[in-house]
Amino acid sequence: MIRYTLFSRSAMARFSERVRSRKVGNWIERSKVLSMRFVSLREKGKVVVAQMSPTECYVFYLKALKVLKGKSNSEEVFFHKVGDTVKRLFIESWERDGKKGYSISLSVKGGSSVSVACSKEELLALAEWMKELNVLLRYAELERVESEGEEEKGEVQEAVEAEGENVDIEDLDIEDIEF
Repeated sequence: MIRYTLFSRSAMARFSERVRSRKVGNWIERSKVLSMRFVSLREKGKVVVAQMSPTECYVFYLKALKVLKGKSNSEEVFFHKVGDTVKRLFIESWERDGKKGYSISLSVKGGSSVSVACSKEELLALAEWMKELNVLLRYAELERVESEGEEEKGEVQEAVEAEGENVDIEDLDIEDIEF
């Protein structure tokens, strides 16, 4: 399992992959998303949870670079609305008493918000990790679910099975392969 954890004095953020399944006809599609869990270490029981798609992981990377380069002080990575629940993820830069820092905040409208402070290096490392996840999470698996009594096979499946039975690796010759 792919996992990344970010700690500050007051909060923790854990990013990990999660498999999401859905049935479409006779097929089950298994795709991956990034699950985020922000936990306040000062307020017991304060947890904010959300998910990001692979595309949103890449958007996180781009927005983090924008904040790190100083082109913006705050960038909204995503805005999710499901029913009455609204979740937002922000990347922010701040400066206090001559110190400069960054934070990642996950908030629920009308609910709680958890913000994790981090250094420039930590934010850049997380952004690069998110960029890689954009590719890794896009891989989806399809599995055929056969109904009871289903005995007919598709033409493509029959052709692949027939061809697979007749081919022996030892019989292959490099000259027979067309490039």
